[in-house]
Parts: sequence; structure tokens; C-alpha cells
Amino acid sequence: MTPTPPRRRTARGLVGGALTAGLLLTGCARRSGVDARADQYPYRAFCTSMSAMLPPEACEGGTDALRARLLDPRTRAALRATAEAPGPGTGVGLWREVHPEDLQILRHTDPSVTGRRLADVLAGREPWDALCELLVTDPQAYVVCHTMDEDDVRAIMADPLVAIGSDSDIPIGPNHPRTYGTFPTFLGGYVRDAGVVDLAEAIRKLTSATASRFGLSDRGWIGRGSVADLVLLDPARIGHAGTYEHPDLRPTGVTHVFLAGEQVIADGESTGERRGRMLRSERR
Repeated sequence: MTPTPPRRRTARGLVGGALTAGLLLTGCARRSGVDARADQYPYRAFCTSMSAMLPPEACEGGTDALRARLLDPRTRAALRATAEAPGPGTGVGLWREVHPEDLQILRHTDPSVTGRRLADVLAGREPWDALCELLVTDPQAYVVCHTMDEDDVRAIMADPLVAIGSDSDIPIGPNHPRTYGTFPTFLGGYVRDAGVVDLAEAIRKLTSATASRFGLSDRGWIGRGSVADLVLLDPARIGHAGTYEHPDLRPTGVTHVFLAGEQVIADGESTGERRGRMLRSERR
């Protein structure tokens, strides 16, 4: 029997719908006096736990309860019906929004599936069954979902209320390339090459737009009274060649970095200085 893909909305519908809803909610919030803003990473794929594909009820009670549900044929079928139901807007998980070729396995205890798409590890199984069996083996598995639309990514990016943030994990083991290349990718691919925003606006999105949200009044700008957190870069070379298969590549075009006035990167190489520290808002 040929495996059948799950029902889903189009990728355009997934992100476009979220964008429209987000803009509407932000507009309503701002009209009511709430200073609502957002941030974004410059990629067309997001990263999350594989269990996020399931209806939330599947995960209630912890790992053992999840495994028991997925091992029971009737419960697994009932969860699939919920996950593929076209009506509900919430409480169904992300399964109906992806195709097997969209779902790339980022971390799993079985090394033979790590880095591969769900479509490539079906082995004759229905995609839903393959997903469930991967989760039974490793409930902590992580995936990258290639579902975003480039036009939406750029439209969100151009909005002056949207800053740039990595939403990244710690740089250990398999990772989304945003962990290593968010800011170089934005500056190289979207600012220099695509011209989504100009360089001055791009720098604001990377610095003061974020610092001000967190109440860090002495960060994100250069002048008397500010902390000397500085990056010297080459706009013609800035970028990141990392991929979803090989994300942990060094960015290009970053020459010098100073944290609180102390040089931590010199001519693209670490000086060995460790000057990072926890920052707390000055707001009370």
C-alpha cells in the first residue's frame, strides 16, 4: 500500500495565516495602548520537538503515558483523527501542517535517522505510524520543519516593529543553523543581497530594538554612558554558509568583537577572553 500524506494547509496558509493573525492581534493591542512588538529569525524552517506534531493530549502525564498511547492501536488512530481534523484551530498539534518531506529529524537516539526527512525513513509505513514509532523510540526527538514561505519571511522582516532574534539552542550536537548564523545570514542574505531593509535599519533591529525591549538602557547604542559592546564587520563579506545538514560553520565577515570594552574576537579569531554575563532589566 502506498503511504498517504496527512492532510494539511499549504505552507503559505500556515505562515501567511499566522502572519495575518499576528498583525491583527498586534494592531488591536497597540490601539488599546499595549506596546506589542515581535522578533524573527531569518530562515524558512523552524525547530521544535517531534512531539509537537501530536495533539497536546498525547503528551499528558509524561513520557511513559505518551509511549503507552502511541503503542495502543486504537489510541494512536484516535490521535491521528484529531491531528488531521480540518476544523479545530487549536489543540490538534502541527501534524496537519507538514508533509513527510517537510519534516527533517534533527536529534534522535537512532543515528540512522538523524538528519533525514520523515519521507526517507518510512520503510513502507504510513507517515503517521512512522512518526509515532520514532517517538516511541525517542520521545525527546527534535525536528526541523521546512514549512515557511519566503514572501512571508521578508514581509515580517521589513516591519519596523519586528527585531531579529535567533531563538537558538545551545551549540551542542545537531542544531538549527540559526544557532550559528542568524545575524550574519540576516545581514548578508537579506540586507546586502536582497535589500529587505537598509543597513542602518538592520543594525537597529539587531541592537537597540532588542535592548530597549529588555530595559537595557546602556546597551544597543554607541555613546557616552553606553557599554562598549561592539562588532566590527565587513558588509561585503558578512554571511553564513551553514545548512540544516551542516549548520556549525563559522560565519564570514566578522573581524573584531568587544564585550564591555574587552576584545573577545580579533581578526576573526577568539582571544580566549570570556566576558559574557547575565543582563537584567533596569525597569522596576
